[in-house]
Amino acid sequence: MTSIKSNSDAELMLAKFARGIEYDVLPPNVVELSKMVLLDTIGVMLAATTLEKAVVPVVNLVKEAGGSAESSIIGFGGKAPCWMAAFANGSLSHALDYSSSDDRGVAPGGVTVPSALAMAERISGINGKQLITAITAGNEVLMRIGGAITHNPMDFGWVSPMLLGVFGSAVAAGKIAGLDNKQMADAMGIALHQAGGTWEMAEDPSSTFRAVRNSFVNKAGVLAALMAQKGFSAAKNPLEGKNGLYHQYFQGNYDPSVLVNGLGSEFRCANVSFKPYPSCRGTHTSIDAALKLAKKYDIIPEEIEEIQLTVGPTGEKQCIPPEQRSQPQTSIEAKFSLPFTVAIAVAQRKVTLVDFTSSKIRNPMIINLAQRVKYQAKQGSAGLDPGIVEFIDVTEGLIENGKVIINTSKKPDEIDLPLGHVYTYDGTGIALKNGLLVGGLPVINTTMLGAFAKATELVKLATVQKVICEKWSGKVGDRNAQGAKEAYDTCTD
Repeated sequence: MTSIKSNSDAELMLAKFARGIEYDVLPPNVVELSKMVLLDTIGVMLAATTLEKAVVPVVNLVKEAGGSAESSIIGFGGKAPCWMAAFANGSLSHALDYSSSDDRGVAPGGVTVPSALAMAERISGINGKQLITAITAGNEVLMRIGGAITHNPMDFGWVSPMLLGVFGSAVAAGKIAGLDNKQMADAMGIALHQAGGTWEMAEDPSSTFRAVRNSFVNKAGVLAALMAQKGFSAAKNPLEGKNGLYHQYFQGNYDPSVLVNGLGSEFRCANVSFKPYPSCRGTHTSIDAALKLAKKYDIIPEEIEEIQLTVGPTGEKQCIPPEQRSQPQTSIEAKFSLPFTVAIAVAQRKVTLVDFTSSKIRNPMIINLAQRVKYQAKQGSAGLDPGIVEFIDVTEGLIENGKVIINTSKKPDEIDLPLGHVYTYDGTGIALKNGLLVGGLPVINTTMLGAFAKATELVKLATVQKVICEKWSGKVGDRNAQGAKEAYDTCTD
């Protein structure tokens, strides 16, 4: 285990933050980002009503159940009890795999917007500012809960947007409902007991469950808020307790400082991003590379013998089994497949929603090309692979006598580049040693700053460390500052 002992009641602090945060104190960039999350999520939900048939049975089930006409069923008409409307609308938010995303893979918008909208229709008099504040609160709490995990959740088999999403959903709905501090904490406790979702959903080639997974998350969040409002109490420590989220699901691999450091002044939800392609975010770097290469060299699909991908552990999951990934049976499976999405990028020179319709995923030319996509898996992140210099010209655009800093365990004289003054340092090793991880993978950003200071002499190491500690307080800042120092000390030419 790599957890750091917590000295505070993080759950209550998160609940107090969510209960007390007001629109007027939100930074302008956070407000604009939350508005974009709202609009983006509604947009992909509306598109899903006609482009993904897997949502129809969910909506029909909700309509058949009837009940109080509280909240709208988006795109299909009619109303249902708010938790059932959240169930129906939640099925739309990930159906196209096009919703907002983030570096931790918790995909915040799809698990907070449907629940907030459904609760807002139940509670009279909710205005736009209150809605934006609730979405912000839910996203912030969710991204801190996800950000605290120090190992890749996929290594444990969990689907982060489902397992963790219930907490963000409960907070967003609870904020709209006006829960007090205890009720908000209880809502999070109730959410724990509805948390689940494993990657087995991606193993069955005929399964469309991954498309509608957010239906369960949004329903669970709204129910948790309503139950807390009615006086139900729950686990006091749903996150850090003996059998809470981090110990039960992640074997204690988390950093509690992420939960509360800078809470209310630093907003992690400002780092939400919007997908350029309607597919799993893990496919996007390969799509980018495929598009660039296809356009640069005017590649003709019929002339391709083989496409070779270098992937990390997560990417490997999107390549196996090869026969399944190269010939997906459903739209949502095609969006999870690296061979198929890369084949689309090379053949079409673009990747759009239309490329994943039922007729398009059966295109013989795309399938044939996808079957020619091979991969090699390496530990860690492919983006940190020092072998990248073997197949990409990293010196393109480099000025004469320019300096090249490479993250590798090799010595500079072992690196063969056409030009440039080479410096090397083992950023990956330093990151692993100091626990500089995101999702269990090493993050070398701050170590590279230390190496940059050494190689260029444009900035002093002390300045780099000072800025790092201003950005991240406490032990997180200390570890990153130490990583920068070790990079500075070991960077050589």
